[in-house]
Amino acid sequence: MRSVVSTLLLLFAFVANSANSQWKYLTGYSGGVMSVGAFGDTLFIGTNPGGGFDSAKVWRSEDYGLTFSRVDQTLPVDNANGVQCFATVGSTFFAGMTVKGVKRSTDGGRTWQATASFYSLQDAYSLATRGDSLFVGYYNVSWSTNSGTSWTQASFGHPASITMSILPIGNKIFSASSGVSVSTDGGMNWAAFNTGLPNTSSIYYLATLGPYIFVNSPGYGLYRSPISAANWQRMNHGMAADSLDVRNIVAVPPYLFAGAYTDVYSSRDTGKTWQTTAFPSLLTFGDFGVVGPFLYAGSLYRHALADFYPTAKVEQVITTTGSYSFNDASNTTGVTLNVTSLTSAALLTVSRFTDPPANPTFVSTPPVNLSQYRWVIDAASGFAGSAEIRISLSAFSTGVVNPADVKIYKRNTSGTGDFTELPTTYDSNTNEIVATVTSFSEFALGSNSDVLDVPSGDPNMPATTSLAQNFPNPFNPTTQIAYDLAEQSTVRLTVYNVLGEKMATLVDGMEPAGHRSASWNASGIPSGVYFYKLEAVGTTQRGGSFTQIRKMILLK
Repeated sequence: MRSVVSTLLLLFAFVANSANSQWKYLTGYSGGVMSVGAFGDTLFIGTNPGGGFDSAKVWRSEDYGLTFSRVDQTLPVDNANGVQCFATVGSTFFAGMTVKGVKRSTDGGRTWQATASFYSLQDAYSLATRGDSLFVGYYNVSWSTNSGTSWTQASFGHPASITMSILPIGNKIFSASSGVSVSTDGGMNWAAFNTGLPNTSSIYYLATLGPYIFVNSPGYGLYRSPISAANWQRMNHGMAADSLDVRNIVAVPPYLFAGAYTDVYSSRDTGKTWQTTAFPSLLTFGDFGVVGPFLYAGSLYRHALADFYPTAKVEQVITTTGSYSFNDASNTTGVTLNVTSLTSAALLTVSRFTDPPANPTFVSTPPVNLSQYRWVIDAASGFAGSAEIRISLSAFSTGVVNPADVKIYKRNTSGTGDFTELPTTYDSNTNEIVATVTSFSEFALGSNSDVLDVPSGDPNMPATTSLAQNFPNPFNPTTQIAYDLAEQSTVRLTVYNVLGEKMATLVDGMEPAGHRSASWNASGIPSGVYFYKLEAVGTTQRGGSFTQIRKMILLK
């Protein structure tokens, strides 16, 4: 259940290639946060129904939180009952409420109507969708294929307790309710999916990324299991001690975000390691929601946050054949389209994202190295013709030594499906990688000889690899160690005592370029002087090795 919140400020955060956030306040709203939802690019906030003074409201924003307007009172919130969750099926927007059941809107959340109800569906704690099916969690699970006009209820095996999360994955449906349960027949029959979980009395939120499913168990931590069979293992490496009280998780491929007691953590390796996002202290995390390019996080007491994934985006109307540059000083996409045939005008939008392709699979042999950035080209009004897509290497710090080995890969849907290698050439006169296409979607670069780094000219990317002094210092019992990677590197971060004995390995593996951090929890370790050592070896031919040791003091 979403937690009680008193005061809320909307925050705007700019995130570079790494998922380490730099939270910035954006004052656009004051109130309490119970839930965050999205209908297209419209943001909805369900506020706290327990704060009094007409605090129970639902607000909508069409500019990502800069301004808000109150939702019409046909959504019957009051000071005792509020919106727990939101979901969208086609053009219909749904809100799950305490006492009031499930409501629906067919005008973008401006006005609302009741759906069918029955006694046990008075409290709706979670909503999820698959195709035209809407699933609702209460003290059971039910679903509707006609926008809530009628409901079908699970008949066997589902725990008779609050269902805090429902997650359809392929032909399976998972739920969090007195443990994790799974259904393979559309929700009618359920079986336990708990092997490896130390506690099943408080299981809250589910998320999926790659071949895994994730669940949080407050007081025990964050757990991961293959989707194929229950085999839960705790995944809290890099989190502070209070991370055992993980409140919520969400996947924003290729990232996972986990909201703990006083911080929000991110992972880029499907939960193996976590880094703090520097969520403002003195706050207790509440709820997540993704709207457009933003990740919103509400806390229990004072704030909601918005997290921005930067893109360079350029839009043009193509009316004739010829060369069109989608690369300008303020929006470095590196893309030029040389349209060689065209049967009708088309509106094309080129977006360059500073995160790598999510869940990449390939029709044939995958490249050894895939670019740490990607492009999405959208033909909103259709495109009938052919064009050369030309990606400039000059616009990026790619570390490319052998550009003739760089290939362009394309898949039909951003974020899913197989990449296909396109017949690619290298234009040495313009320093561009070139391929011919007749349709647009998601593109990436691949190479068997060179690592393809992040875009150059990004002020948020570190120019050199470095190791910062831990903070706080002295500390008790947890401290944060920040470091910068100028390029993708093999990283090892270790802690030693004054005798040279290894006390902990905080990071051990490949990490992308960017601002990174790790935490050390020294609970159970005596006061004294300790040392931490960063070893980083670059992975490009221009890369080198970096080693530095710093001292820190544990004072109890």
